[in-house]
Amino acid sequence: MANSGVSKRNQAGGGARRLSATQVRWTCGPNDLLFQSTAELTPPDALIGQERAGRSLEFGVDIRSRGFNIYAAGIPGTGRTSMIMARLKAEASRRPTPDDWCYVHNFVDSHRPRALRLPAGPGPTISTPFLDVFEALRPHIQPAILTEELQ
Repeated sequence: MANSGVSKRNQAGGGARRLSATQVRWTCGPNDLLFQSTAELTPPDALIGQERAGRSLEFGVDIRSRGFNIYAAGIPGTGRTSMIMARLKAEASRRPTPDDWCYVHNFVDSHRPRALRLPAGPGPTISTPFLDVFEALRPHIQPAILTEELQ
């Protein structure tokens, strides 16, 4: 008898049989699901099967000292950035709004901008008029610098 890949016991008892690829492949149809749209689903709180990563993220978020960062490595598209952002947004909503920081030109040392710490909120409203003025003056700056008087 030629070797068919089936044990003699299964040949005799008929317990094993050859199956086609379509017979061993399970598919999930829309009627198998308990929802009509994925919009009805709530995203999981953590990555499934990534409990250790979740604990590490919690540990990192709970560190209140300066100089610590959270680093996550893994295969792209696995949801680690989404998980981290969701956790950080939740944490940020529980904490007080941080101050605004505006960096302005330092005329004494142009390589070291001056940092202005402002109460939370006015930073963008203060910077917008400055940006508008700069954009209005931009076309006139270079011609003014290139005049003979300044050279």
